[in-house]
Amino acid sequence: MTRLILAEDHLLVRKGIVSLLANEPGMKVVAEAADGFEAAEMTESLQPDVLLLDLSLPRLSGLSVIRRLAPNSKTRILVLTMHADGLNVREALSSGALGYVLKDSSPEELVTAIKTVIKGDPFVTPKLRRTAMDSVLRPKSNQTDPCSVLTSRERTVLEFAASGMTNAEVGQKLFISSRTVESHRANVMKKLHLANQTDLVRFAIREKVVPA
Repeated sequence: MTRLILAEDHLLVRKGIVSLLANEPGMKVVAEAADGFEAAEMTESLQPDVLLLDLSLPRLSGLSVIRRLAPNSKTRILVLTMHADGLNVREALSSGALGYVLKDSSPEELVTAIKTVIKGDPFVTPKLRRTAMDSVLRPKSNQTDPCSVLTSRERTVLEFAASGMTNAEVGQKLFISSRTVESHRANVMKKLHLANQTDLVRFAIREKVVPA
């Protein structure tokens, strides 16, 4: 039995996918997440075979979920999204996702994608395979990713801060002190040339670090 977690913030879409997979022999959705935090925490707790992950999630973006889980989890991450641009494809795959499927794909293609990644093989929606190949082969450019100047921890602090969390709340999430969070946050502001919290939030939304 292939155990899945579905991370999708739109209830009707989520229920539709759950209903679809309920009719597929050998597959079971064991949990549903409505935001990125839930997706990451549920995956770490339940260790499903596959995490079916939207990229545009509240509280924690899909890309950040991938970066958090991929280094330490055996769960295969399959992106299910409406974003067909090369930047998102490249970031998702290079960050650790094993598959990338568009929401306008057929139900049969989604099932095939799940069966493919559970075997440890990559799967990309056919219409995006050329884009995926170009994205993987083309080196990342700092000009297209302003966040490349940040460390992994600084990027995480940026995302949490832009979501409205206080230094204390971020510290609790990351198991570090408020003072350390404040230091990371100051480094973020300096590296990105941001003057205040409003600038930080605008930057995070513009660069899709957090959803608008």
